[in-house]
Amino acid sequence: NNKLKISNIKGHLADSQFNVNLDIVNVTGRPSVNGIIGLKEFDLSTINALMSYTIIPKNIKDTLNTVRFNEGKKINLNAKISHNRINAYTDLGGLSFIYTPLELPVKIINGSLIMRNNGLRLNKINLLADDMPILVDGEVYDLFNKQNFNLYFNSKPRQDFIDKYINKNIITHFFLF
Repeated sequence: NNKLKISNIKGHLADSQFNVNLDIVNVTGRPSVNGIIGLKEFDLSTINALMSYTIIPKNIKDTLNTVRFNEGKKINLNAKISHNRINAYTDLGGLSFIYTPLELPVKIINGSLIMRNNGLRLNKINLLADDMPILVDGEVYDLFNKQNFNLYFNSKPRQDFIDKYINKNIITHFFLF
């Protein structure tokens, strides 16, 4: 049959409440997911452990594996999924994570995230990347395939930040030759 229907599943996952109603077609091949996922007081660090499950599509795993969420920030989220396209909104204030390609700590002071279909809207996000303040506003289109960015950044980079996260590979390569 290759179909999976999950109806009215309510529970707790690592002290976070969830409610799931999903219809998944072609479970063993290329899954097509439709349904609703509700998260109440959900600790985003739980996502770190969920990345090992095979039911999560590879393109979503690849995107989420670039961040490692820190414990503590709890969000409320109601996501509607239609043919793997997610529509959701949440407030991001207080969220912190590590951007894994650079091991860069990020703390979001305030702002929100809106996901529509295959696009992501970052709405007036004020954050600290390490200890450098940054304002981000705009959209990312075609999120799970070939991303197209239309983002506004406002910051005043400091030399110690540039040396620590941008120039570190250049300095290493310079001394190797």
